[in-house]
Amino acid sequence: MERVLLLLICFLLLSQPNNCSSSLSFNSSTPLCHSHQSSALLHFRNSFSVGDSISFCDPPKNSWKMGTDCCGWDGVTCDTMTGHVIAVDLSCSRLEGPIHPNSTLFSLRHLQRLNLAYNDFNNSAISSKFGGFANMTHLNLTESSVAGNFPSEISHLSKLVSLDLSEFWPKN
Repeated sequence: MERVLLLLICFLLLSQPNNCSSSLSFNSSTPLCHSHQSSALLHFRNSFSVGDSISFCDPPKNSWKMGTDCCGWDGVTCDTMTGHVIAVDLSCSRLEGPIHPNSTLFSLRHLQRLNLAYNDFNNSAISSKFGGFANMTHLNLTESSVAGNFPSEISHLSKLVSLDLSEFWPKN
């Protein structure tokens, strides 16, 4: 009789849903950053040198590491359903150098928010490729040393609600 009772208890315990394992499986199904997007982000950031600290900016954190989930990197936000990078904030990152038109930044097609304020992009022209960000709602290039003519492709950003180009220097 004890054996039957023990088997019955084991059966009942095993047949009950295990909340711990079901929450674990939920967490493991949360999408991670796509590898091509993390590579594009790293390549973009590494295409610049890092300059002196800006007085009003905190020193940037360096959580961007190859082989880690870019959705957990400082300044990177991913869509919780798809894992696509939807926001990048590299403001005050002390980046120095031009933004090249063939930059890997432009492969991040799902970007909605981009903040590159307070960097020194050596009077780079704003690339016409910025117009390819069909989902872009916020673009901030405040005091980032961009210059030149404003590309007409920016008008393709039909979802844009905020464009900050403070200290933008158009060419004469």
